[in-house]
Amino acid sequence: LIVFLFSFVCFPVKGQFNLQDVTSDGTGPSRLIMMLDASNSIDRDFFYSDLLDTVEHSFDALEEGSELGVIVFKNNVKAVVPLSDYTKVEWIAEIDRLRLDDTLCCRCCTPVAEALEEAAALIKSRADYSMKTIALLFTDGSPFQNTGNGEYSIRTISRAEYLFDIVPNAVEELENVNAKLVYVNIPDTDQTSAEDRSGYFRGDF
Repeated sequence: LIVFLFSFVCFPVKGQFNLQDVTSDGTGPSRLIMMLDASNSIDRDFFYSDLLDTVEHSFDALEEGSELGVIVFKNNVKAVVPLSDYTKVEWIAEIDRLRLDDTLCCRCCTPVAEALEEAAALIKSRADYSMKTIALLFTDGSPFQNTGNGEYSIRTISRAEYLFDIVPNAVEELENVNAKLVYVNIPDTDQTSAEDRSGYFRGDF
């Protein structure tokens, strides 16, 4: 249904997003990297329930031999589940570990560019770009760089430069390693879904 660059999907406020719509096309194993917005505008209960449930069930949407990984982004960006070929038991254990980490969510800010760059780095570490690769970006709004120190900090570059140069460049880096980016809009703390902000990842806002 939605397996092409810069897709936009809205996560239901209640219920699970159907990952099979974007991952399974019967062409063999896939590489799936899920980037989870853990900023302070995300509803904490939603993050630890519906969102992690979706991440856990992603295993069932993939064919045997597929690879999965999870990146969380907030005031820092981290690959919390390394990209690898998991058994179902191993995958569930990884997601259960995330559920028990109460520091995982939710803090400032929304460093989308850094999350995209981390996803590209994970793909590059596998050295095989031939496997179909899908990068799912779960977020509730527009990118917002961190306020502290760092290469893309708001103290270092302007918000406009971050939005219109840095983020699209990070998308292009993903494209260069043959990844297809799917933007998934998730509910915020008010349990509402924001408007489509996927234009930021095309550089056309």
